[in-house]
Amino acid sequence: MKPAVGAIQLTALTSHPEARGRLYCFPPAASGPEYFASWSTGLPAMIDVVAVDLPGRGRRTDEPALLGIRQMAGWIASLITADARDRGDELYALAGHSFGGLLAFETARALRELGAGPALLMVSATPAPWLELPRHHAVGSLTSGIAPLLTILDLPPISGAPDPQLVQGLYLPLLADTIASLQHVYRDEPPLALPISVFGGSDDPLVPLDSLDAWGKHTTLAPAVRVFAGDHQYLTANLPEVLRALTADLLAAWRNWKG
Repeated sequence: MKPAVGAIQLTALTSHPEARGRLYCFPPAASGPEYFASWSTGLPAMIDVVAVDLPGRGRRTDEPALLGIRQMAGWIASLITADARDRGDELYALAGHSFGGLLAFETARALRELGAGPALLMVSATPAPWLELPRHHAVGSLTSGIAPLLTILDLPPISGAPDPQLVQGLYLPLLADTIASLQHVYRDEPPLALPISVFGGSDDPLVPLDSLDAWGKHTTLAPAVRVFAGDHQYLTANLPEVLRALTADLLAAWRNWKG
């Protein structure tokens, strides 16, 4: 594993000799690389899966969490650029779910500033950033309490005295990402010159369907929007179908990639 930049690491979940490129995956709030364990077995061997590993989340809850989304995106972009250079192959894509989708989007922008960029950006259960819905949800979470958000995210509820392990491993990381979303202010920039695949759940209370279509503002191409049955955690029941669609989009993007 390469040294971290700003305490952020890239964790390779697969290393296939026949891989054509890499998919850098950004976990949702309070999660680590383990979120994508099933992706590493569900995607074909032509795609290597690499997870963004943030301090204060997942297995690293004993470390202080970073809270600046744009700052994190800049560090991640530097890591990805160095990783691609070391491999001698710059063919890659970004994918993020929920909070991870927003971080992946800002990373794609940071990569553009470095003169690089992915062949594809895939966002899942993430409203178009220009709508600033994550900030609105963060305000709601902080004013109405964490319980409704735990229900939406299908996380263990708080009853009585909180379990210290849940506090350290789940509730505090979730609070950190809620604060990060609250602090993040959308900055208007030219749209990305790359395809964006937008995935979402038909009954997601955090991500209305029109907020998926609104991703068109962020790309010079028409975004590919796919809606699956389910709520914010629609991936759980639809993962094989989602990964098949993502694979098709990756292969199409890589065929058209000019570098």
